[in-house]
Amino acid sequence: MGLTLSCERRPVFYFIGDSITEHGSDPTKSGFITILQNHYVRSVDCVNRGLSGYNSKWVLEHGMPIYAKELQSEYSAAFVTVFLGANDAVLEHGPDKLQYVSLKDYRANLQKILHTQCVGRQIRQSTYFVDGLHFSEKGNKEVGKLLGVAINGMFDKEELDRFNKWQLPDWHDLVPHQDDTQE
Repeated sequence: MGLTLSCERRPVFYFIGDSITEHGSDPTKSGFITILQNHYVRSVDCVNRGLSGYNSKWVLEHGMPIYAKELQSEYSAAFVTVFLGANDAVLEHGPDKLQYVSLKDYRANLQKILHTQCVGRQIRQSTYFVDGLHFSEKGNKEVGKLLGVAINGMFDKEELDRFNKWQLPDWHDLVPHQDDTQE
């Protein structure tokens, strides 16, 4: 289908987050946003609002007022993603301690971000979480336990059903295993 003139705004995929989101537009890293831009080049615009180094507190305080205005007046978002948590989870007394956000505050910040009127009405996938343990099986299990505690009661059944519907398989399940290739 070719480009046509329309008074309607094009739908937008709107990405909020930290460096994981910011680098999603880096074609040298096969960024996920770059892949989406390529796939939907004729029908959807991708807006990357990734802020490297930001935690949930800083995104809520500094980013959300801007994002809310954009989502209310400038963009017709088909969906909004939120990628936050890696910077919040730095060691409380470590070298990057200024980025640290307690689990209690992270949960409250995430709830405020996800229930912002302009974001909440458009969320298709509530949020993604990063494990900080390089996606190892042990790391996934540990982070899964912590996240279960962190988000318990945060979302209603409808939101959880929507989130679960969009869960993608672990990337290890997408590549052939040694056992699968031997017949």
